[in-house]
Amino acid sequence: MARVGRRLGRDEGGFGLVEVMLSLSILLVVLVATSYLVDNVAQQAATSRQKVAATELAEQWLEQLSNDPIASLQAYIAKDVQLTPQPVTVASVWYTVWGHLEWGDTGATHSLCTTGNPPQVIRATVTVKWAGQSLGETTIINPPYGTVVPGDGFLSIQIYGLNNNNPPSDTPNLINVPVTITPSTSLTTGLTQGNAVTQLTVAALSTAVAVGDSVVVGTGATTQTFTVKTAEAAGQTSIPVNSLSANSNYNALTSVSDTAWGSSTYNPDQFGCVYVLVPIGSYTATLGSPSGGPTFIDYQENLTPASPVEPVTVSGLPVFYTFRYDEAGTVAFSPSAAAPIATGMPISVSPNASLQSLAVPVGGGATSAQLFPYTTAYSVWYGDCQPPLHGATMEEPATPATVSITPKGSSAVAITGLGVLTVQATRASGNFTAGKVSATATITDANAIAGSGGDGCPVADSTGGETFGLVGLSGATNVYTSQTAIMPQTYKVTVTDSGVGGGSASATVTVGAGGATVPVTVP
Repeated sequence: MARVGRRLGRDEGGFGLVEVMLSLSILLVVLVATSYLVDNVAQQAATSRQKVAATELAEQWLEQLSNDPIASLQAYIAKDVQLTPQPVTVASVWYTVWGHLEWGDTGATHSLCTTGNPPQVIRATVTVKWAGQSLGETTIINPPYGTVVPGDGFLSIQIYGLNNNNPPSDTPNLINVPVTITPSTSLTTGLTQGNAVTQLTVAALSTAVAVGDSVVVGTGATTQTFTVKTAEAAGQTSIPVNSLSANSNYNALTSVSDTAWGSSTYNPDQFGCVYVLVPIGSYTATLGSPSGGPTFIDYQENLTPASPVEPVTVSGLPVFYTFRYDEAGTVAFSPSAAAPIATGMPISVSPNASLQSLAVPVGGGATSAQLFPYTTAYSVWYGDCQPPLHGATMEEPATPATVSITPKGSSAVAITGLGVLTVQATRASGNFTAGKVSATATITDANAIAGSGGDGCPVADSTGGETFGLVGLSGATNVYTSQTAIMPQTYKVTVTDSGVGGGSASATVTVGAGGATVPVTVP
């Protein structure tokens, strides 16, 4: 009988399940890799298209700026300006365009503030930002109508840091320092504290003042504002103001500005330079800290320094002014004495022997201050005397504590040089009133009280020296004691019972480095 089929061989049974699964796995790996490659290529193509669009936008704006007159370009000098008030949409992507222009010298990349040359060209940078990315293009503009504008001149402001003749090293924060330039005039006759002021005698006004304008005399912390009483035209040399007693002495040449004149704020370049074209006249310049920090400080420990009045000439040659300004360092003060510190004690710091000591009125105890980062260490001590030329004061120890400050750095110092004053208070009759007993120590140094300044110490008032509170006075019945760390000086110690039937008494004591004990008997 014939056979209609045959048994399949071992190698003729087709694909098994294992082979199929293995093939699918290999295919899946290939497809995933391929899809990733395709997606990556698509993303790179999209990024390339976005960069091309950003480059075209930057070039368009550079071309436009290159043909603008100086009057238009001035709005972008030394400032970061958003050129597109609203984002520009290209292929569903939003772009913003920013411009920054700087005066420059031909063939030079360094700061105009240090060359002494008038500018020849404008260096223009346009930055396009989109989706977390940015692209910048820079070109040189030859102003179509030259660099000199009739009636204008150049004002140059250079910022040096802790290393003099070099800008602060933290460039990203340096270029965010606001430099505000304000039109001003200046006093030709000074103002004296306590005198009623009805008129300011000033240099010729370059801009008129109107009735009701607020006129500011001085800069920084010692300013006073007057209200204009009578309008005065440009060229006049007096400003009638509503009567007001001056709260500070102002010398001739002190700056005077009208808030109605306005001001302009600029940002320095990477060399710490602001170089601007301004109308002829006088100006003050102030520096601030960048928004959001860090804190900047000048070499005289002013957090917001101000310049004197700077004239700007019409010749086109620049007028120069220099600031020494860098990021502040923070130092924490703490006492090294075992006993509590007398209340009301100031702290002094001095960067080196050739500079006047700078009082830091932070009182006693652990606290802190922001200081300029000098390359030399600061001397720190309790007290507020200024060292005379011949050496240390009575308040400054022979070897004061020292501390080094770095930009944006944090330091700490334990202040030495205090002696412990022990007060032994006794009530001659009766007992002290609980909770009503206090003690003070007033410096009785003859030079300080007389105001002759023999040791450089200030005078608190016309009748006596500085007064500090003695702490921890406690006891029972008719005997109270206290121990307080205080700087070496001669003091009048006064113990007071402010309760009903209380009284007070004083005794003199000289405190040295080893301390002292003073008995005080209250009637």
